[in-house]
Order: sequence, then C-alpha cells, then structure tokens
Amino acid sequence: MKKRRQPIEILKDPENILKNIPDPPKLAPILNRIIDETIHPIAEKNKALYILDSILHTTAEIADTIMYSITKTLRYNIPKLIKKK
Repeated sequence: MKKRRQPIEILKDPENILKNIPDPPKLAPILNRIIDETIHPIAEKNKALYILDSILHTTAEIADTIMYSITKTLRYNIPKLIKKK
C-alpha cells in the first residue's frame, strides 16, 4: 500500500503544486448563453448587433483557449524553470 503524502510535504515541493493545477473551468458555454439571452432579443430590432454577437462569441471562445494555455504553461514549463540543479 502506497503511503499517502501529507499536505505539508506537498506544499514544500513547488514543482508538485504546479503539476497538480487543475484545468480551468470552461466558461465559454456559460458566456455564450448569456450573450445569446441578452444580444439576440435586441438584435431582432437592429440586425447590426449580430456583428457584436459574433465578436462576443469569438472572444468567449478565445478566452477559454488562452486560460487553458496559461494553465499548461504553469503546469509543465514553470517547474522546469524553478527546478534545482
């Protein structure tokens, strides 16, 4: 049976902390629903607002991608930079 590491031991190892960062939550589905509920009703009256709708949806998707990339950087590259020689 593998011995479980104590929380204090985990905190002493910054590399371990970074490797255990969870994936960020997916916010795009939530933001897209909010965008749809707010922009679509008023866009029926002003069709030009569909351009704003597209921009907002794209921004929501890009934000998720950026957050995932930042998390991967923290998880895999930062430990290599702080690793003791």
